Amino acid sequence: MRHAKRKASSLTVLGALATCATLTVGAAAFVLPAAAAPGVEKCRGVPVTITENEKGVPISNGDDVVIGTRGKDVVNLAGGDDKFDGAEGNDLACAGSGEDLLLGYTGDDTLYGGAGNDFSKGLAAGGLANPPRVVGGPGDDKLYGGGGNDAVNGSDGDDELFGNGGDDLFDAGAGFDECDGGNGDDRENGSCDSSSSIP
Repeated sequence: MRHAKRKASSLTVLGALATCATLTVGAAAFVLPAAAAPGVEKCRGVPVTITENEKGVPISNGDDVVIGTRGKDVVNLAGGDDKFDGAEGNDLACAGSGEDLLLGYTGDDTLYGGAGNDFSKGLAAGGLANPPRVVGGPGDDKLYGGGGNDAVNGSDGDDELFGNGGDDLFDAGAGFDECDGGNGDDRENGSCDSSSSIP
C-alpha cells in the first residue's frame, strides 16, 4: 500500500525590517500582521523618563522604590505599594493602585495619587503664579504641601490636606475632606468640609 506524500508545513518570517510574516500550510498561504510595537508609557499624557526602580529592575506591580534625578522626572508607578523620591527638578508622578508614598522635594512637582490610600508630600518653594501641585486620587489620601506656596487638590475620597508653610490653595474635591492650612495666607474654594488655619 502506497502512502501519498504530504508537503511539510513551513513558517517564513522575514527579516528585522519585515512588516508581516507568511505562514504556508499545504498549498494555502496566510499573511499574518506583524506584532505591534510596544506603546510609549505615559503619566497624564507625558512620556515617562524613569522605567526602572532603584535596583535597576523594570517598575512592575510589585512594591517598587523609585529614585528621581536632578532633572525633570516623569514616572508611572503601576501597582504595588510604591515609593517615589523625586529629588530635585520639576517632577510628575502617577501613583498606581497600591498605597503609595510620593515625595516631590525641591521642584515644582505634580503628584497624582492613584486608586489606593496615598501619602504625597511636596517640599517646593515656588510663587503663587505657578505653585507646586499635590493631587490625590480616588482613595482616601493624605496630601502634604511643603514650605512653599502649594496647590493641594484632593480629588475623590475622604482626604486630609495639609498646606504646611507658604500661601497655599486648597481644592478638596468630592468626599468628606479635612484641610489644615498651616502657616501662611491660605485659601480654599469651599470644598473643605472641615478646615483650620484657613479664613
